[in-house]
Amino acid sequence: TVIPADPLTTINTTVFAVSNDNRLWANSGWAWIAVPGAESTKYVTVAHDGTIWRLDGNGKPFAWGGAGWTEFPTSNGFKAIGTAGNRKVWAVGVDGAFYKFDGKQFMKVDPKPTALRVNTSNVFDPVALENLSVSLDGNVYASGRVPSGQVAVLKWDFQGERFSTVFYGASTSTAISATGKLYMISAQGQMA
Repeated sequence: TVIPADPLTTINTTVFAVSNDNRLWANSGWAWIAVPGAESTKYVTVAHDGTIWRLDGNGKPFAWGGAGWTEFPTSNGFKAIGTAGNRKVWAVGVDGAFYKFDGKQFMKVDPKPTALRVNTSNVFDPVALENLSVSLDGNVYASGRVPSGQVAVLKWDFQGERFSTVFYGASTSTAISATGKLYMISAQGQMA
């Protein structure tokens, strides 16, 4: 069974998906073809310029170089990865931290998750990041849960090198489209 990658990713007319057995597949027409060297994949993302990044089963990041996959070592694995192409890559670590690729390696970006705060009714909650998306215009969005169980969606401010809050509230799932639109499923199962 082939399920769409999260997020569903495409290059022109090629669609990428991750199967139940953690293989990466590509479909440019009528048939799904296994992507060589990607037998252990849990997450894939594709930039507009065709740059492909994937995470293996342990959360290690790999980039497609045209002839094969290049691994980029990390001290911790990643939960999610997003790219605007041209080596502009960000990731969310299993530790809930935000990472930026500097062209050679991934570096943890300050503020650290314990310092990330969301202000609601003068209450500040720490955010542990869980997911990440990069919009067509290069904006980076991340989402995570706070101790109360609420979801926070944050937008990275490149000028101030910090996050600002886009949304804070009850949601069981959030996703951000390539155009920057926020989609969510409420605790009652309604999509907004």
